Amino acid sequence: MLFSKGNVGADGKATIVDPDTNRPIYISDGLIPQVEAFASKYAYNKLTISTLRTAIMALNHKAAKPTGNHYMFVVNEPFWYQVGEVLDTYLAQYHTDGAYLWSKKSNGYVSVGAEGFDTYNW
Repeated sequence: MLFSKGNVGADGKATIVDPDTNRPIYISDGLIPQVEAFASKYAYNKLTISTLRTAIMALNHKAAKPTGNHYMFVVNEPFWYQVGEVLDTYLAQYHTDGAYLWSKKSNGYVSVGAEGFDTYNW
C-alpha cells in the first residue's frame, strides 16, 4: 500500500484485465509515489529551525496564498524526535511565551509539551 505503483497506461486504461469478465482492474499509486510526485526533498546534516523554515517556505511557494495553509508532513520516527528536540531548544533558547504560541484559528494556545508539538507557526 505504501510503495505500490499504478497500472494505468498512457491511454488512461488499466493494464490488467480480469480474464473471466474482461473488466479492467485498476490499481492506484501507493502513498509514497503520490507524495514523491509533489514533494520537495532536502538533505541536511543537522536539523535546525532554519531547515524547518526553508521547508515551510518551499511549501508556501507552491501554495495559492502564503498564509492560512495546512500542510501535512510524512516523516519517520527519528525525524519526528529531531523536530521535537529542535523546537524544545528553540523555546528554551528564546524564552518564548504565549504570544509566540497563540493560534488565532483555535482562539487559544498551541499545544506544546512533553508529548511533542501539534503545530508550529512561523
